[in-house]
Amino acid sequence: MKKTFVSLLALLMAFTTSNAQIRNTQADMQSISVTQAQDPAKAPNRIALDENERIMGYYTTDEIGGTALGLGKNGLFKAAVEFTPTHLTPFIGGQITKVRFALNETVGASKVTVCTVTFNGNTVTPVSEVEVPSTQVGWNDVTLTEPVTIQEGLDYLIAFDFMSKTSGYPLLTDMDINPEGGVNGGFLIYGNIGNGDMWYNNGTSYGNLCIQAVVKGGTFPDEDITVNGLTTEQYIKTGESTDYSYTIRNNGNIIPGQYTMDLLFDGEVIQTTDTPVELKNVAQTVSGSVTIPDGTPTGSHKLTVKVSKINGNTPTENTDDDIAEADVNTYNSCMPRQKSLMEEFTATTCPACPYAEPVIAALEKLRDDFVIVAHHTDIPAPGDPMTCNEALDISYILGARSNPSGVFNRYFVTDASLNQDGQLYFGLGYDAMYADAAADMFSKVIDLSNSMPAFASININTQLDKETRQLNIEVSGNRTEDFDTFVGEDAVLSVYLTEDGIVAKQSGGSANAVHNNVMRKAITDISGEAIAWNGDAYSNTYSFTLPAEWNADNVNVVAFIGRPLNRTSRINDLWVNNAETCKAGYGTSGISGTTADKTNATETARYTADGRKISEPVKGLNIIRMSDGTIRKVIVK
Repeated sequence: MKKTFVSLLALLMAFTTSNAQIRNTQADMQSISVTQAQDPAKAPNRIALDENERIMGYYTTDEIGGTALGLGKNGLFKAAVEFTPTHLTPFIGGQITKVRFALNETVGASKVTVCTVTFNGNTVTPVSEVEVPSTQVGWNDVTLTEPVTIQEGLDYLIAFDFMSKTSGYPLLTDMDINPEGGVNGGFLIYGNIGNGDMWYNNGTSYGNLCIQAVVKGGTFPDEDITVNGLTTEQYIKTGESTDYSYTIRNNGNIIPGQYTMDLLFDGEVIQTTDTPVELKNVAQTVSGSVTIPDGTPTGSHKLTVKVSKINGNTPTENTDDDIAEADVNTYNSCMPRQKSLMEEFTATTCPACPYAEPVIAALEKLRDDFVIVAHHTDIPAPGDPMTCNEALDISYILGARSNPSGVFNRYFVTDASLNQDGQLYFGLGYDAMYADAAADMFSKVIDLSNSMPAFASININTQLDKETRQLNIEVSGNRTEDFDTFVGEDAVLSVYLTEDGIVAKQSGGSANAVHNNVMRKAITDISGEAIAWNGDAYSNTYSFTLPAEWNADNVNVVAFIGRPLNRTSRINDLWVNNAETCKAGYGTSGISGTTADKTNATETARYTADGRKISEPVKGLNIIRMSDGTIRKVIVK
């Protein structure tokens, strides 16, 4: 089983009120975060469904969630989900005949309990219990000896007992397999988590517990199909194809032999498919590909999948769940993605910050298409000699309230399987044994942040006079016709200077730790600067004198285009569209613009006319970088 990487250390989870018997408190919730090959013992099993039986749950497939959690406490607890009348309506009059729950670890003996919950009486009442002599990893299927008839006006709570251990992670949630996300009441715990024995609601951060019921009967129509979770690419080039998927299941008393699905783009049918899968009473995934019509205007559109026919007839009952929609954006052209921006928040006074090093190293092994800016802050205490005002302001606006943490392209991830805390920043502090798994998750975050194509290019050219230490910077490039539509007319250019190789004492680390990518100066305002467009091209120029204490050979220029960074900016309106970097005194082609003393200079690097580095002379124009920083051009015959 592949588990989603969430966190290493115990996380403080806020619990919220569900009803008078399910109260709020705080508790340490731990989650494991290793990624491993699927164990056959953990593979999903298919539950046996009798005629007219359906799975009732916050997801209805046989998949097993990939996030495993533990309470970090010893003792006997109950884990449960609560179903409200909104979810129960079509099942009213049916009987709960079976219950199943999924485990990441065996918990010995257990007990399944079905309870009714009334708000007027403020009571949770057990109505059916079954002892479970032993448990297994994966799904545990339990048949109720006393089926429970679902009545109108009641909530139903389904629980199982488990013996918790401080180092155990038995619970599984659906956060990485349920596109609908967590619901209030989808993760309940009974026991003494901190305020005595009671029911506690764990909210929606980790999704819903993997608990399902099997219901026989109900008030379902004879013919009904439910469609959910249409997903596709967020940005699609006009005239090109895109993949899509959705889930579908039979929700009627009779499984239709034939049905028709329409795919609509802005309300117009662009694809029709007859019976893409044989329907069952459990959800299945349908996948396909469709071409976006040529001539589609640039901008936001609606993609819709709809049940148009069931056994040749247009559906007339329960049609609200016959449709699933997704927002898509179409564009005409884009630019290559040059670099992504990773901003690290750290401090020499932070004893946990060295734990970020193996994670970043593992991420750099996975990909080389990102640039790092390390903002040194005053968390947990002031005293970091590399702290600058710009770094403090940026960390405040981006909401980085803990170290070590990181922000990727300033992109707000809404996917709860990647961002259960709902913040812009991610914790970077992990033990080295989890570094590869953490890097894999952050690589996915970068990919997600790049779902919007780049609509502008960035070229950096610099000139560094080593005698005066004056650094001249030109950032230039072009935009596509869709730039204003997606990045915005108020998009800005930001230029920062960073420095590598700074030696300073690190709390929790070495007395002579080497610090790289250190944020030294925002050449533009931290909110960014207006892009000097001339038609679809731009060129912004800057001049700055490097302080004497900086090592000019280790200074980098980082430039990126994106949304303005202001204290009033929304968390989902800060993203970066493209980024680039180069060494001070060089350019993005790798060719230097440094001027210095020419005495006794030797060749240090050689390039072709188009900036490609070569190891020996080649025929034609060769550009040679000398040890004094100067450039020589020679013709090789």
